[in-house]
Amino acid sequence: MAEAVVSIVLEGLSNPIIQELKSLYGVPGKVQRAQTQLQIMQGYLKDADARQGHNEAIRIWVASVRDAAYDLEDVTETYVLKVAFKRKPNVLTWFTGIFIKAVNLYRIGSNIEKITTEISQLSSIMPSFNLHQTRESGGDTFFQRQQERRIAYPHIVDPHVVGDGRFLKEILTKLISPTNEQRQEIADLGKDQIAERLWYTQGERKCLVVLDDIWTSDAWSSLQAGFPMNEETGSRILLTTRNKEVASYVDKNGFLFELLPLDNDKSWELFEKIATEDTNHKIYEHKKELGMKMLQHCKGLPLAITVLAGLLARKDTVDEWIMVHKNVCAYIMRGTDFGPDCKGNGYEGVSWILELSYDNLPYYLKLCFLYLAHFPEDYEIPVSTLTKLWMAEGFISSASVEVMEDVSYMCLSELVGRCMVQVGKYGSSKKIKTCHLHDLMRDLCMLKAKEGNFVHIINYSAAVEIKQTPNGRVRRLAIYLDGRVEAYCLGREENYGHVRSLLYFSPEYFKFKDSKALRSLSNNFTLLRVLKFEHMDGRKCELPGEIGNLVHLRFLSVKDSDIVVMPSSIANLVCLQTLDLRTTSWDCKIPNGNVFSKMEKLRHIYLPPYDYVGVKRPLFATEAINLHTIVNICIQAYDLDDFVKLTNLRKLGVITFAEGEKKLEVTNIIFNHLQSLSVDSRFVDLAIPRNVVLSCPNIYKLRLRGHITKLPEDLLCLKNLTKLKLINFGDLKDDHIKVLEKLPSLRMLFASVGIFPASLVCSEGGFPFLEFLSLDYLGALKEWKVEKGAMPSLCILHIGDCYDLEAVPDGLQHITTLKELTIKGMRPEFCSRLGERGEDFYKIQHLQSVIITNIQASEEIKWEKELGPSNNKKSSVKRGFFILFYSFLCCVDFRRGDSDGDDGDECEA
Repeated sequence: MAEAVVSIVLEGLSNPIIQELKSLYGVPGKVQRAQTQLQIMQGYLKDADARQGHNEAIRIWVASVRDAAYDLEDVTETYVLKVAFKRKPNVLTWFTGIFIKAVNLYRIGSNIEKITTEISQLSSIMPSFNLHQTRESGGDTFFQRQQERRIAYPHIVDPHVVGDGRFLKEILTKLISPTNEQRQEIADLGKDQIAERLWYTQGERKCLVVLDDIWTSDAWSSLQAGFPMNEETGSRILLTTRNKEVASYVDKNGFLFELLPLDNDKSWELFEKIATEDTNHKIYEHKKELGMKMLQHCKGLPLAITVLAGLLARKDTVDEWIMVHKNVCAYIMRGTDFGPDCKGNGYEGVSWILELSYDNLPYYLKLCFLYLAHFPEDYEIPVSTLTKLWMAEGFISSASVEVMEDVSYMCLSELVGRCMVQVGKYGSSKKIKTCHLHDLMRDLCMLKAKEGNFVHIINYSAAVEIKQTPNGRVRRLAIYLDGRVEAYCLGREENYGHVRSLLYFSPEYFKFKDSKALRSLSNNFTLLRVLKFEHMDGRKCELPGEIGNLVHLRFLSVKDSDIVVMPSSIANLVCLQTLDLRTTSWDCKIPNGNVFSKMEKLRHIYLPPYDYVGVKRPLFATEAINLHTIVNICIQAYDLDDFVKLTNLRKLGVITFAEGEKKLEVTNIIFNHLQSLSVDSRFVDLAIPRNVVLSCPNIYKLRLRGHITKLPEDLLCLKNLTKLKLINFGDLKDDHIKVLEKLPSLRMLFASVGIFPASLVCSEGGFPFLEFLSLDYLGALKEWKVEKGAMPSLCILHIGDCYDLEAVPDGLQHITTLKELTIKGMRPEFCSRLGERGEDFYKIQHLQSVIITNIQASEEIKWEKELGPSNNKKSSVKRGFFILFYSFLCCVDFRRGDSDGDDGDECEA
C-alpha cells in the first residue's frame, strides 16, 4: 500500500501553490528534495509491498515510507492553506488570526526539514533490500487507459447478494408490523421474552423466515430459541450457510440442498463469458489452454473463477496471460491465511486468487478498494456517497481533464468489472446505486487494510466491545456505534492526532445527548478531510462553532442528524467539496447567505430541507464553477440567472414560493447541462411552475411536488426523461394521462397523493418503455383499463391505498413482461378477487409473484407462486399456495429491495 500512498502524495505535491514553498519561509528546496527521493522509491515500492509479508525488515521500512509520505502531505497541506490566505487577506481574516497564533512557522519549516531527512535516510537503505523496479501506467488518466483496454461487463454474475441482521427483535418487528405503541413495548422486552413472543408468533400464523449466511453453529444457537423447529406449525424457515456442519446442526431432518462445485465444462463456460472475447482462433486456443490450467486451481468455486477471470479480462495479449499463469503458481505456493472461519469450508483455495487480484490493481484502485474496509459487514454502500469520499481523500485526480465524478464512478465500475465489488442495486439510469463486498473479499480487504494500517475500526456495536490498540499512527477511523452514547467521545490521544478521515456508523434511531463529541473532534482532530456524522438522532443540539477549525475538510455530512444550529464558522471550511446539511430538525437554518461564498472548491451542497423563508439568499463563490449538485435552494430568494454560470451543474432541487413562481414563469433560461431536477411547492395551493421544467430539456430524472395545473405537449421534448415522481399533484385529468403515456423514454413512474380520473384508460401503445409503475393514495380512481398493447414493457406494478379502486386493471393479463404485483392497504373485496377462485385471478395467473399486505380489515396475505414445477418430492409448496403474513415490511424483503432505484442522492428532503 506504500506504493499507492506515495503515488497519491506525489500527485498532490504537484500543486502549483506547493511549488512556491521553495522560496517561502526559509525552506528552499526541501520539499523538492523529498519529492525527488519519493519518485526514486516509487518504482520499487510495488515489489516491497508484495514482499513485506515475508520480511520483517521490509515491512518496517515500508511502514516508515508510508508514514513519512503522509507526514509530508500533512505539513505541505498546512502550508498550502497558509499561502492561499496570505495571498488574499480579505478571504478569511478570522482564520488567519487563529492560524498565526496556533502554528509557529519556524516549527513547520523544521518539520519539513525533519521529514525530508527521514525520507533521504529511507532512500539510502533501500538498495540493501534488493528490490526490483516495477513500472505501471499509474500516471495515465482512467479514460486513456480504457482506450487501450476493452471494457465489457457481461460477466457481472449474481448482482443481488444481500445480507441481513440476525437479531430476534428485528425479525419479530418485521413479522407483526407493530404500531408505535407496540414498537415501544417490544423495545422494553428482554431477550427471553422476545424469543418467546417470536416463537408463538410463528406458531399462530403462517410465516416464511429467511436467515441468510449463517457462518457458525454458535450463531444459530443464539437465535434458535425464537424458532419452533420441532413443532407442527404452518411456518417455514429457509437458512443458508457456507458450512455443511452448520446446516446439519440446525435440523438433522430438514431438507438440505447442497451447491456443488462446477465441473470443468461449467467452469470454462463461466470463465469464458468474463475473460475472453477473441475472434482470432489461434489466440483463443492459446488462451483457452492457459485458462484451463489456471482453472484447475479454482476447484470449481464460482467466486474464484469470476475473480480470476475478472483479472484476466484486463489482459489482452497471450504474454500477459502467461505472466498471470506464472504468478498463479507463485501465489499457490505462498498462500494466505484468512483465519479459522474459512478452515475446512473449501475456501482456502480461493484466497490466493483474491490476493493475486488485489496485488494486480493499479495503485489508485488499491486505495479505492481498501477504503471499503470502513464499512460494516453486510453494509449496502451508497455509490454516490462512496465516490464523493474517494474524491475527498484525494484518490481521484483533480488535475485530469475528465470530470472527477465520472472518473470516480469509473473506478467503481472497474472494481466491479474485476469482480472485486458486487452490485447491490441499480438506479433508474442503469448506473450502480449501491454496492457491497462478498464476505471473503471483505476478509481480504480487512486483512490488507490492517497490514497497511490503512484504517482503524472501533466497534462499540459488537456484543463485546472491540477497541484494539492501533498499530502505529491512525490516519483513518471508523466507529460503529450502539446505544452507549458516552463511549464514542474521542479524546486527544497520541495515535489519533493524525486522523484525516472519520466515519460514524450508527443503528437506526441512534440517540446522542449533546454535541460534546463534535466539539471534541473539532478541537483535537484538525487534519480531518472527511467527517461523516450521519443518522444521529436525539435531543436537538448545535453544530459547534469549533467546526470551523477543521479547515482541511473536503467532506462534511450531518445528514439525518438532529442538528438545529449551523454556526457561521462553517464559512472557514474553504476546502469543502461536499457539504450535506439535510438534518432532521424542522427549524434548522443556515446562519446567513454568505457562509458559502468563499468555498471555491464546492461541488455538492445539500441545504437544510425545511422552510427558511426570509433568510438572506445564499451566495456561492464566483470560482465555484464545478458545482454539480444544489439541493433545497429557495427560488424565492435566489435569482436563477446565477445558475446559468454553473455549467457543470447536473442536479438541482428548488423550493418554490409565490414570488418564485412568478419569476420562473417569465424566465427564458435553458439548462442544457442539468440531468436531475426536483421542484417542491411548499404551499398546497401553489402550482408547479412549468417553465422551469421545460427549461431543462436533457433531464433524465424529474420530481414534482405540488399542484399540476397543466401538462403541456411541450413536455414530450424531454427525450431523456426515464424517471418521473408526482407528489401532492392535485387533480390529474385525462389529457394529463395522455401526455404522460407518450413520454418517449419513461421507464419509472411514481404517482402519490392526488386525484386520478374515475375511469382510467391506458391507451394502446401508451407507456411503451415503462418498466415500473407505483400508484399510492389516489382518490376518485374507480375503474382502470389497460388496452391491449399498452405498457408492453411493464415488469413491476405497485398499488397502494387507492381506496376507491374496485379491481386490478382489465387488460393486465395481456402484459406478458409483468413479473411482480404488490397490493398494500386495499379493501378486502379488492383483494379477495385475486384468489384462485376470484373474479380477477385470470388477470394475474401468469405472474411470478403477487404480494398482498395491510388489508384494511387488518388481515394480511402474501401470495407467492412457484416459478415452475418442483422436482423435490418433499416440497409441500403448491401452485396458488397461500401464506399468511402480518407485515408488509417482511414482504419488502422478498422483493429484492426498494424498487425505487435512484442513482444516489435525491433532489429532495
